[in-house]
Amino acid sequence: MTERLWDDPANAWMWEDATADRDDGDFMEHPITEEYAGEQLAKYLLDLKRHGTLTAASLCIICHWATAAGAKGVINELAQPPHLNNSGRYSEWVDTVLGTDLAAQHDWYELPIPVYSRRSDERVVEFISVIPPHDLLDLEIAEGKAIPALEDAKAKGLLPPCYYRHPVVQSAPADVPVMPIAFYLDGVDCTRYDSALGLWVYFTVTGKRKLVAVMRKSQDCRCGCGGWCSHYPLFKMMHWSAVAMSQGRYPSHRHDGTEFFPEEGARKAVAGDSFTIPWRGAIIYLKGDLMEFTATYGFASFSHNEHPCILCHGNRNDDSLKSTDGLSPNTFPVRLKTHAEYCNSCTACEITKNIVHRRDHMRIRSSLWSDRGKKARGLALKVDVLGLLTHDRLEPHQDCANVWDFENLDIPCTTHWWRVSAETGTHHRNPLLDATIGVTMESCMCIDFLHCVALGVMQDFAPALIHELIYERNVYCVPGLMENRMVVSMNAIAAEASEFFRSEARHGRHFTEPPKLDQHTFGTHLHHKCRLMGGATMGFIAFSKRLIEKHSLQLPNAGRWARCVSYLMSLRDMCKDNPHIFPISVQQANL
Repeated sequence: MTERLWDDPANAWMWEDATADRDDGDFMEHPITEEYAGEQLAKYLLDLKRHGTLTAASLCIICHWATAAGAKGVINELAQPPHLNNSGRYSEWVDTVLGTDLAAQHDWYELPIPVYSRRSDERVVEFISVIPPHDLLDLEIAEGKAIPALEDAKAKGLLPPCYYRHPVVQSAPADVPVMPIAFYLDGVDCTRYDSALGLWVYFTVTGKRKLVAVMRKSQDCRCGCGGWCSHYPLFKMMHWSAVAMSQGRYPSHRHDGTEFFPEEGARKAVAGDSFTIPWRGAIIYLKGDLMEFTATYGFASFSHNEHPCILCHGNRNDDSLKSTDGLSPNTFPVRLKTHAEYCNSCTACEITKNIVHRRDHMRIRSSLWSDRGKKARGLALKVDVLGLLTHDRLEPHQDCANVWDFENLDIPCTTHWWRVSAETGTHHRNPLLDATIGVTMESCMCIDFLHCVALGVMQDFAPALIHELIYERNVYCVPGLMENRMVVSMNAIAAEASEFFRSEARHGRHFTEPPKLDQHTFGTHLHHKCRLMGGATMGFIAFSKRLIEKHSLQLPNAGRWARCVSYLMSLRDMCKDNPHIFPISVQQANL
């Protein structure tokens, strides 16, 4: 018979009490009661589930048998028998017990949005659950910290000039606080092959971001509209909520002008009433990167020859975009666009047609594109009777939010068209951009430091420096092929960077350390590229100062490289210390 491992006295150390000779402090201070033991067991199991070690089904079944064995406490509430059909019931039960059931926590607003269905390979209308911005911010007002933060910001002069120029601020009663609001729209990687569009809202005086909506980009409409059919209802909802905040009242109807659904009893009960705690909201920032401003907001792409920029009149046919003469925090070398110009460019393309006869409706139906993947909902043939030209596009509007329901419209009806041949700097009129609530492109649209500097010029500087050190100067004296030189040199740089960040942390200076520095981080010797995220890029720029100092003898123009790093870091510090206003003294000291 094989000797069992624990029968050998030489292996007694394996089961000896490892804590016998140790002082574990508080380990045994709490009396071990049945309730305490059950609480600790539940805490341990929930920790395993949170880290993905246990599934919800395993958690509930373990708690079931632990309850049968005599465990007490929250274990009894989590217990579920093992014979349940595992189709999400265990996960729903855990969410219910822990209070993490999102459906029960929030009063969701169901937003109908045209999306692409991968299951049916068709365009369908689905309801997406969102939380209107005014509901989220009204809850923060009720917490009692936002309004005092506003008064403190006013007293310290921390609010930007655009806040005091805002029409909502100027028209509000003196005794009603007007909260400065920012909308933030950006793409977020959610899986390996897909990303999502996220919308956040927050008071700039508190900085507490609140998630409004999430839309998977793989579900964007594919009728040829560039996703606009899916984005339009979201912007319409944002405008509806912004109007409510500017008036200090709960909306009296849904975003599309219809009555609230029967299940929206809570919203129907306060429809048209003033906010419980009087306040108003002024949107002073629309934040995001250029990709979202162009593709999502409906502006022309930055590859457009005449209108590559959404904010200025620079174009690619001359050197206006390359000139830095007159560039400062207060001036710009190219004339900026205005909201009036934006409205004029939209008006030049917009056509409103009232269809009063069935035969006119039939003429348009027969002329619309039938291919949903190429020309959006546009005309393949002109309709002379109504003055519509070839390629005129049917636009979503409150009168017809879903353009693919045109065939089902009741006659008479009003339709809205977009003349593609007259386009300049915009492809659609965005309902959120409304001067009556102070949301205009020249006063609200802004690209923050993360997208403009950390993911912009810093990501141009970092690979340029690395390629100068490794490929041009070979400061680590690595012989052989270029690929081998990059591998060995980046290993050395990674070791130096790790030591730098540890040293800075010991002195109380904390930077975001790049998670990985290898031969793929900065591209090849032929193609420069920076694969770091925004925070990690700023951390690497801080480290590059030491890198330049170490190899200054081998690096020509080391002083210029060092000054570039100094300018970038001073710009970072200036934006961090003055998030809303650049005082003249700060500009003179840093520029």
